[in-house]
Amino acid sequence: STLLRLIAGEARADAGAVLVDGQNLAVADAAPARRDLALVPPDPALIAGTLLENLTLREAALDERAIALGVALGLESVAASLPGGWHTPV
Repeated sequence: STLLRLIAGEARADAGAVLVDGQNLAVADAAPARRDLALVPPDPALIAGTLLENLTLREAALDERAIALGVALGLESVAASLPGGWHTPV
């Protein structure tokens, strides 16, 4: 939890630094680095909604990126086999 708080910028290290691609996350311009980080919990949960909404956590602006990621991960055939494709309720 401490590492997550440091990465999220909610806490500052007493000593040392947290670096991502050589960028210190304690500095103000670390927002681009933080946007590229994600937490994947060991026990993921589904939200009431579609497959796509679960991939984007209902952020419609991410739909195109989520589908591209799904295709890159080989999920396109899974989505295609569902009655509503990416928009199938789960």
